[in-house]
Amino acid sequence: METKPKITLGPFCITVTQMETTSAPMSPLGLAIEWSNSGQAINIPLFRRVLPSGSERIRFEHILFRDADLPCDLDCLDYQAIDSPGGAFLALDALFATLYRSCVVSRPIYAVLSELSAVVPLRRTVTNPISLKGLLTAEAEARGFRLNSVFQASGLIYAQIGWEEQGGSTRFHVCTTAFRTKPNGRLDEGRWVARRDVGVSEVLSDELHRLVPETMDLLSKAGIQFLRSQLTS
Repeated sequence: METKPKITLGPFCITVTQMETTSAPMSPLGLAIEWSNSGQAINIPLFRRVLPSGSERIRFEHILFRDADLPCDLDCLDYQAIDSPGGAFLALDALFATLYRSCVVSRPIYAVLSELSAVVPLRRTVTNPISLKGLLTAEAEARGFRLNSVFQASGLIYAQIGWEEQGGSTRFHVCTTAFRTKPNGRLDEGRWVARRDVGVSEVLSDELHRLVPETMDLLSKAGIQFLRSQLTS
C-alpha cells in the first residue's frame, strides 16, 4: 500500500514584503502559500489575474502562481492554466486540490480558506445563495456547509451544497445531491451527483462525504421540509 506524503505544517497564507514585478495581466498579491514537512519547506508567491473590468474583488479561480514554482505534479484543467508574457501561471484552486488529495495534510482546508478570505477581497462564486441556516445536519453546518440552492429537472429535485467561511462573505459551490419523490410525497434516500471539476470544491466535497456518507443524513428535518415545499410550489 502506497503511503501518502505528509505536510506537517500548513498550508499557511503569509504576507510577502518584497513585491515581484510582473507584466499584464498578472499582478502580485503580496501573499504566498507556505507549507513544510520533515524534508523541505515550500514558499509559493501568489498573483491575481487582473481583468479589464478592473474590479477590486477577486475571483478565487483568478489567484495564480508561477508554473516554475510548482514543487510537485499537479492535475490542472486547461482553463486553470494561463500563458502570459511573464511565463505560465496555474490556479491556486488546482494546487489546493492536489495537496489535499495526494498528501496527508495537518491543517484543515477550512482554516486555509478562512485565512485567505480574511486578507483577500474574494468575490462570491455563488449567486443569490439561500441564507437560511439549519437546513443541513448540525455537524455539517458547524463546519461551514450550507444549502446553496434548490431546483427541479427531469423529475428530480436537486440540492446544491456550498461552504462559506466564518465571516460569511465568501461562499463556494461544493457539490450537488439529487432526490426523487415517492408516491406518498416523501423524498427518497437521494444520491450524490458525480463531479467533473478539479479544485477546492472537490476537496470540500470529500470532507462533506466523510462527515455525511449517506445523502439521506445530509438534510435536517427543516431541510427536508424546505425541499418538499419547493417541490410543491
